[in-house]
Amino acid sequence: MKNPTRSGSPYLFLTEETSKDAVLSVVVNGKNLSYNDASYQFYIIGGFRSVYLNNNEGATPPPSVNNKFYLNDGIVSLKGSNGQDFNYSTYCSGATVDLTFTKNSSFYSVIYGSRNDISDFNKPLETRVENVGDSNSNTVKIDLSEEGALWRGTLIMGGRSAQAEGLSLNNQKGYSTNFNRVEVTGRNSDKDHSVNLQFKAGGLWGAEGWEASNNLVLLDSVVIQSQSNKTRKLGIVGGRGFFDYRIYDTKGKDDLDSINNTIANGNVVLIKNTIISDPNSLTGASGSVEGMSVFGGYSYGEAANNIVSASNSKINGNVIGGLEMQGVYSLQKGDKLRELHANLVSLHNVVLTDGAIYGTSTAVSVLKAGTSDRVNEEEIKAVNRRRGIAYIAGAVEADSAYVRYLHFGQYYDESYLESNFKNEMDLSADYQHENNAFNSLIAPVINKTGLVYTSQDSASSESMKLGQLVGGSYLLNRKGFHSSLASSDNKSQSDFTNGMHNFWVAAYTVLSDKVNADGRFIQYSRDETKLFTDKAVNHYYGANGEEQLSLLVHDNGLVFDRSADSKTWTDAFRDEYRGLVLYLAVNDGTDGKDQIQAVNISRPAIQIYRHENQQDTFAYGNT
Repeated sequence: MKNPTRSGSPYLFLTEETSKDAVLSVVVNGKNLSYNDASYQFYIIGGFRSVYLNNNEGATPPPSVNNKFYLNDGIVSLKGSNGQDFNYSTYCSGATVDLTFTKNSSFYSVIYGSRNDISDFNKPLETRVENVGDSNSNTVKIDLSEEGALWRGTLIMGGRSAQAEGLSLNNQKGYSTNFNRVEVTGRNSDKDHSVNLQFKAGGLWGAEGWEASNNLVLLDSVVIQSQSNKTRKLGIVGGRGFFDYRIYDTKGKDDLDSINNTIANGNVVLIKNTIISDPNSLTGASGSVEGMSVFGGYSYGEAANNIVSASNSKINGNVIGGLEMQGVYSLQKGDKLRELHANLVSLHNVVLTDGAIYGTSTAVSVLKAGTSDRVNEEEIKAVNRRRGIAYIAGAVEADSAYVRYLHFGQYYDESYLESNFKNEMDLSADYQHENNAFNSLIAPVINKTGLVYTSQDSASSESMKLGQLVGGSYLLNRKGFHSSLASSDNKSQSDFTNGMHNFWVAAYTVLSDKVNADGRFIQYSRDETKLFTDKAVNHYYGANGEEQLSLLVHDNGLVFDRSADSKTWTDAFRDEYRGLVLYLAVNDGTDGKDQIQAVNISRPAIQIYRHENQQDTFAYGNT
């Protein structure tokens, strides 16, 4: 058969007789070597609702370009019509596709948990059914753990809701595609980096629809190769807020976010022990190797509270918590910058071999020729903004970090995110402005739920040790600490922010609540005496109340030249260290006096105030 929106044959899906919440199990044996022949690209879909076309496009009903009209009548074509000898699915929500590969098997396919093509926009407004085009709570599971197993194709998607193709709509909302899940298990190990997933084009998305929220993508020990340069822009996405390229442009109005623009909120992408299209790390790759960017959420309207969490992985591409356009497809110099929502990237021992970290990004594009409301996605470009949040734990490497808040020494627990992806988290709750003369920020109240702190295990190489010059959690930022917001890739990045600078508003380092008595480690201990009480230093933090407390605070950071190849980064830091620090030594000795000593201060970062109650209070200032 042929469907009205995309060619392809054959199809395998759950029919009308199948009960709700059914599972379609498929086992792959042998090899399909017809990789480049579209007629051999098998469609595997859990729930499928659409309109039937004969394989001959010239037959009745009319060719697919005209038959999109029938999709929008809101009626699934029936068995016996125009040679149709099957029924479509009754449901497009709650289905599971379970795809298992045996040893040395390969297969060329497109996979949907469910796909719903049916809308009813041809009907009068009062007779429309709100959820006729929905596709929610579907699951795709792919098991590639057996030796030599290889999936090849163009698209893996948890759920896709109706797009109302072929219609011109004036600021109309579409259908929901929420709570879908895609889970892929590979076999990446120290000895085996052979490709598990090979994309000729397309990508891997948790969901696509007018509203695509609270979806999950989980990649565990997968080795991915992309052969399409399009995936560097849009490769792996938790949830894609998308309604047939429509964007309800409200540029020039006070409210930049139109109520009926697309939504992609609360999506989660989890990447564990995975290699994503890094040419230097793949075994068994064939053809070209292109990058793949990773998005928690992606929307022409709103994208908020999305999370990308990666650990022990290599990624050839950008990692973006969320990209939102807010109904604005183009901006000119001098236009009001969009107030972007909070999104988050959590990285634990991750290398971005060619790409940057974006907490929240936005984008610009042009409209498709002959349309007034459809984005030309071929021309879309990211706009570098310093918005959103990043958590950095262990060794992390990237070109730049375009974020507002940067936390070192913590990361999200992956099992927590996997269990709670249906519960959207408010990522901005801990960040509030303090309205005072300095326009400073209140230090965030760290939400401990779901977070792991590297200081919890003092024996770990990732914990912070006293006297250490380079912390156990750090970011190697290849294009500079205070790097430019200028476009570094004119194919995928806009030049709108050329000349602007990338200053992190706040960087936080998670140390702990106490210092242990031998002075070697800063340890996490929730129930013992606190290092700080409110804004005051608790000098008597130790078991006996007689221990000394010292703090070493860097001022202005450090820039050095690692010109000698024989030096490690740690050696270079130590050898070329300039001493731009404020050193505070507080001696709670028998003389009853606190001795404050400061050395090598280029610009003090901390002031200490003596109050009548004999507490030392820390405050930030320039004097």
